[in-house]
Amino acid sequence: MPGQWSEIPLATVNDNGREIEIMQYLAQTIAKYIFNECNKPGTYRFILPSYPSCVLVDVGNTLEKSFGSVIDQRIKFIYGIAYRLGERWQVGADPNEQSDFRFICQKGWYNQDNNLTVLRNEIKSPEVDTLVAVLAGYEDIDDQGGLGDFFHMDQASLWEICLKKSFESWLGESLKDWINLEDHAAYIKAMDDLFCSLYNTGLADLLSISRYLQNHSFSGVSSGSEAYGIILEDLKPFMLPKMIGLKSTRKAFSVYQSAALRFFNYNSFLNVSEREKVIERLNHYQKDTQHPEPYREELGEFDSVNEFMDALQDYIKNRSEVSRQKLYSVDFIYLYEKVLGYKPKKYPPPAKSKVRKIKGVAPEVFLHALWLALGDLRKETKQTGIILLESITKITIRSILFKHDFDAGKDDDEHEIAREFLIQALGGIDEYLGNNVRIPRQDCEEDKNWLPVNFEWRLSPTTNNDLKCQQIRTGEPNLKFDITISYMESESFKREFIWLLPEHHQTRLLVDIFNLAREKYLRCGNSLPVFAVPYLSEVFMARDEEECTRLLQSAFQKQCNIIDLLNIEGLGSTDILKNGLLRISHNYQEFIGEICSRASLLLYTIAVLH
Repeated sequence: MPGQWSEIPLATVNDNGREIEIMQYLAQTIAKYIFNECNKPGTYRFILPSYPSCVLVDVGNTLEKSFGSVIDQRIKFIYGIAYRLGERWQVGADPNEQSDFRFICQKGWYNQDNNLTVLRNEIKSPEVDTLVAVLAGYEDIDDQGGLGDFFHMDQASLWEICLKKSFESWLGESLKDWINLEDHAAYIKAMDDLFCSLYNTGLADLLSISRYLQNHSFSGVSSGSEAYGIILEDLKPFMLPKMIGLKSTRKAFSVYQSAALRFFNYNSFLNVSEREKVIERLNHYQKDTQHPEPYREELGEFDSVNEFMDALQDYIKNRSEVSRQKLYSVDFIYLYEKVLGYKPKKYPPPAKSKVRKIKGVAPEVFLHALWLALGDLRKETKQTGIILLESITKITIRSILFKHDFDAGKDDDEHEIAREFLIQALGGIDEYLGNNVRIPRQDCEEDKNWLPVNFEWRLSPTTNNDLKCQQIRTGEPNLKFDITISYMESESFKREFIWLLPEHHQTRLLVDIFNLAREKYLRCGNSLPVFAVPYLSEVFMARDEEECTRLLQSAFQKQCNIIDLLNIEGLGSTDILKNGLLRISHNYQEFIGEICSRASLLLYTIAVLH
């Protein structure tokens, strides 16, 4: 067809000068489809339902102007509106319908004789290339059976054939003058999903959606997000609350649509037990000082959360219509997700601290354990804003249980042997750590400005009478100890550790060596022993400390030669070194005695390290 489809303005004026309401999107969809279908010579017949007067006026005006613009082709356009439909407008109380009816009569579109037979049976004359007959008011036509050759343009046909089950074309027409449609395709798709959901669930029809878009101005919007927000702000025409929070959630509109319908028709609260659960949840929400605070626009016409909560409880308890209407102004996403969906925080019970296994020698193992315990306490108190170091008042480190593998035979007490071993291994440690461990004040440059923390060291059996011993047949020998940190006024924090003491441990090797030296002195008197062992090359090739210790222990058990430096060849009785070596031997014997009787192995280890 040589003529071109021309868009109509948003409003037009009838012959009396009155501005007519135009259903732009629906009317243009109908008119555009009819115009495009009649693009070849022939006869075309269409029947429209009993649409509102403004829609039919707009369709008639648009088709008349469009067909009139076609050149070089003779087109006859016939438009007839059913008698009973016009009569209903004429006697009705709506002044706009009455004005539209007068305009229809003036245009000659009204079938005032109540006889559409003439229009229905109109035949294309030779002088006419194309005959287009459009009848309106199908529900108000008596002889509907004679309209079988007419194409029915009801809402179902428009939705499937013209709109392709999508409102994107209407949305594009609304927004094309303000935003780039391609750049904001995601928001246009979201708006389309919203209107499709309304249509598919019966909350809206094509008429109401067309009217909604017609009445909402998108002038000045700079993004699809703003346009989407305008729609979400005003869903009341579809009997839904505003849902501005939908822009920041991934859930579909249909999810909240169903929930909102159940909420505002009170179906969610008809069951008494369910209603009581909701009320209890709301009470928890109000008492929770940590619940998220809503933005001002989420509260709608309410001035505060308390005012909103009062209205919500009033509606749920009493089914108050006043409160119900006010709740339409609240963002339903906030109401549904954060208030009705509120879940009191369930603070998990304090996790049982796992006993940590640590390796090494004293005193490093205990200092390392103290560092770990302080680190755990810092993590636990970090969120409460406690200044940790300033709040600590006391730290207690004590041995709890020594699991050992000593076997004393039938007559001796294996636990006593275990205690003697610990006395040799840890003798002096409590006094040493008590005199040397301090915690400096935070951000303090002076080395002597310590925190007033009271340390209580109870690791050695000599200072801890509560230490228990247990013989084990399987498993690894170990010493279990705990660290308790007292802070604030009455708070305490506890961690437990296990110091592994396997068969091939450096501490056990040291104890064995000193016991061997003591036996040598008891048998031979004054001497200055040097221990000579086999497998020395293997010792130097050991892959780690444990392997080195294992090789040395094996060497001592199989073959250990003790060389007395006081009786080496060439050293005379009058040699100047003799007296000096004797003094060293004497002092060394005293030191061995201290280790074996008063437990000073730790001090020996520290002396070697220094």
